[in-house]
Amino acid sequence: MATTAKREAFLAKLEFIIDSEDHKHYIHPMRLKHLELVTDLFAKINDEYIVLNMPSALLDDDGIAKLNDNDEVIIDTEAYDAQSELLELALNDTYENIKQWLDIRMIQDILDSYRGLSGLKKKTKADTGIIHPGVL
Repeated sequence: MATTAKREAFLAKLEFIIDSEDHKHYIHPMRLKHLELVTDLFAKINDEYIVLNMPSALLDDDGIAKLNDNDEVIIDTEAYDAQSELLELALNDTYENIKQWLDIRMIQDILDSYRGLSGLKKKTKADTGIIHPGVL
């Protein structure tokens, strides 16, 4: 019983996202052991324009798609893979499970919440409630 109460108290502090079937998915703060990994992963993605993280053709310096030895276009998945790993860490679940309910519109909200909960997001005066002297 005490374990259930502790779990409920912990979950009450977390942010969550609701999927299309009205299921809650909790966003967890980053664990300290993941600091370097999370920093590296965020550096690999575009968290403002999520669609830019989708797999796409790998381009050379002239903007031409690179081909492999079989003359097939090489697909760049680095940003997508980094984004997927961040979602796994944020939601404390496997990407296989997450992609069953996740839609693209939710990704930016989840990553923003993950950054905020983890203290990685720079707080603005509006976030802290601090009003600059002389401003009403």
